[in-house]
Amino acid sequence: MTRPRPIAALPALHPIALLPTLGAPRAFPLSDPRTQPFYLGRGAVVRAVERLGLGGCEVLVPAYHHGVEVEALLAAGVRPRFYNVTRDFQTDFASLAAEVTPETRAIYVIHFVGLPQPMPEIVAFARARGLKIIEDCALALYSRDGRFPLGSRGDAAIFCFYKTLAVPHGGALWMPAPGPPPALSPPGVLATAHQILASLLTHLDRQGGTLGHLARRMLRKTARWWRLVGPLPVDSRPVGTRSFVPGQEKLGIAPASLRIAVRSEARSVVEARRRNYYALLSRLREVCPPMVQELPSGACPLFYPLWTEDKRALQQALAQEGIESIDFWREGSPLVPPGKFPDVEALRAHVLELPIHQDLDLGDIERIARTVKRALATRRPKARALAGE
Repeated sequence: MTRPRPIAALPALHPIALLPTLGAPRAFPLSDPRTQPFYLGRGAVVRAVERLGLGGCEVLVPAYHHGVEVEALLAAGVRPRFYNVTRDFQTDFASLAAEVTPETRAIYVIHFVGLPQPMPEIVAFARARGLKIIEDCALALYSRDGRFPLGSRGDAAIFCFYKTLAVPHGGALWMPAPGPPPALSPPGVLATAHQILASLLTHLDRQGGTLGHLARRMLRKTARWWRLVGPLPVDSRPVGTRSFVPGQEKLGIAPASLRIAVRSEARSVVEARRRNYYALLSRLREVCPPMVQELPSGACPLFYPLWTEDKRALQQALAQEGIESIDFWREGSPLVPPGKFPDVEALRAHVLELPIHQDLDLGDIERIARTVKRALATRRPKARALAGE
């Protein structure tokens, strides 16, 4: 029986990306000299708070969040106060207005799944109250709201490269006013090399058939054996963790990671992700109504958000077919008052993110859709039986 190609949640590194290139066009934020790269976006969060003088201040933060950005804000001395996000990933302005206090100094805005928040309204709201704006574009690299790149209309913007691009690590801070660069330490050659090798083997696992799969398995087993003796260099430089690790905010990006990010073709990345989004939407529309019917012009979707009654079961069904899905919004900060934001709690309980990145072709999208349909069809008879039908 032929083993199906694995479908990873994030794009993997192709060996050709390591070769030198001439005159690769850059897109915002990499095209802007005011952009300061970091090892991870959470380091940019800390730096933004420092530059804006928000240490010790109250900042309004969406109750729907990953959690690590809140930890970064706390590490920088911010006092977060939470506001609601609706079930279509939009800012709840009534909740936002209700949470403003005389001590509020800024609004933290997250562009969920690469979809733009209503920035003209948010900017007007903030300026009328003398509030700063931090745009979190960790999920929205290369996304635009019409002619405006996301992250270009606030007082600071946070970016994450490795969620959208096949880079070992990388984040960035953009601010409209240039400032002195922070003193950052290199992340280490061994850690970066390990991350690059892991990504290359993920690509080989997908493209190299059985040989690639065995090579990737061997690397993982070798890493586990080494960890029995002591931690690997990469263990001190984790990427994609749910928690803020003190000291990471002082790490810079490796030259190799920045070089890969700079040479990425933004237009082709955006086009591929939009194509795959609509291809998946058209195949799943009848069995699961889309949460976002139409992508705004210029938006670069990070994932396809799927509303499902049994997220864990669907994720397991996908995994059995070699398809990775994302559930990193399941839990947020424990500082959010339980029961205060039912829309956010519903999003956390029911939204599963499906991959649509630029490595995938229409055959992959068809396989994802087929697996989802089969899993949902299997669940429905059980649900009807429980209901006594």
